Amino acid sequence: MINLENFDPLCGKSHFLDSPRSLDACRRLGFSENELLKKNWVEIKETTIPEQFKDDSEHFLEIKAEFFEKKRLEKVDLLRKVRDKIIEEGFEREFEGGDSKEKDLEEENQRFLEKERKRIEKMVERKVFY
Repeated sequence: MINLENFDPLCGKSHFLDSPRSLDACRRLGFSENELLKKNWVEIKETTIPEQFKDDSEHFLEIKAEFFEKKRLEKVDLLRKVRDKIIEEGFEREFEGGDSKEKDLEEENQRFLEKERKRIEKMVERKVFY
C-alpha cells in the first residue's frame, strides 16, 4: 500500500496513493496527489521569469526550484500530520469511543489556508507572479 510515508516523490504518476487515510488527508486539505511530487527541471523552466531576472534566469530558476521543493515538503508534512490524526480518530472511536477530532483538523486546515492567503496577498502586492 502506498501512503504519505512511503510514496516516491519522483514517480511521475498522477494518482499514486492507494491508502484510504492518505487519500482522506488529501481530500480534507484540498490537495491533489500531483502537488506532492517533485517538479523536474523541465517543469521549473516553464516558469515565467520576471523581467528583473532575465539577465540571471538560471539563478532565478534555481531559487524557484528551492521554493517549489520547500512548499512541497510543507504540504507533505501537513498531510502526514492530518493522516496521523485520522489514524488517532479511528483508534479512539474503535477502542475508547471518543468523539471525532474533526474540529482540530478543521482548525489546522484553516491555519494553513490563512498562511497561503497571506502569501498570495504579498505576491499580489509585489505584483510578482511565479
